[in-house]
Amino acid sequence: MNRKFIYFILCFFLFLGVKQYFHFSSYSIGITQGIIVVFSFLLFFIVFFTLLIKDLYYLIKFNKRIDYIPSILLGLFIVLLVYGVSNVDKPFLWKKEFYKGKNIYYGTDDKIYLYKDGTCVFEIKEIENNNIICGKFKVIKDTLTFSEFDSVLVNKSFGTQYFFGKDSSLISLDDKYMQIVKINNN
Repeated sequence: MNRKFIYFILCFFLFLGVKQYFHFSSYSIGITQGIIVVFSFLLFFIVFFTLLIKDLYYLIKFNKRIDYIPSILLGLFIVLLVYGVSNVDKPFLWKKEFYKGKNIYYGTDDKIYLYKDGTCVFEIKEIENNNIICGKFKVIKDTLTFSEFDSVLVNKSFGTQYFFGKDSSLISLDDKYMQIVKINNN
């Protein structure tokens, strides 16, 4: 097989595995994503070890040098995978939130992240999935208004307008929804 094609296969498995942790819009994490990561990791290792055995055979038999590109891709794959797994609870790694709140409704772990650029993220946890829904918000005086989000999932846990309380909590202007309390950025 051509080496460039094998590099393409390794890069494809690398992208497939790592993409499950790096997102740019609304997404859902569940058991399917975990299975994709495991299979892409296994297939990556099968191709990598096949190349390694072939290179070692050619090194011993014909004194040819070992190709280091698969090892570099393996290192990149492991670093990105460890970084993604260690930060899986943060919706967008590159954004710094200025407000992180949790719905105080008993039995739910739904959260909201507000970012300085006027975007927000709703994290809605279900039995099998963790849904991350992106949206935008505006603050006018003491009222926070959400817009441009998937209202079907979000409206189950969050309203569209909240009042900023003195204790940094968000109080819903609609009686149907519970209060959101600020949580530490740990």
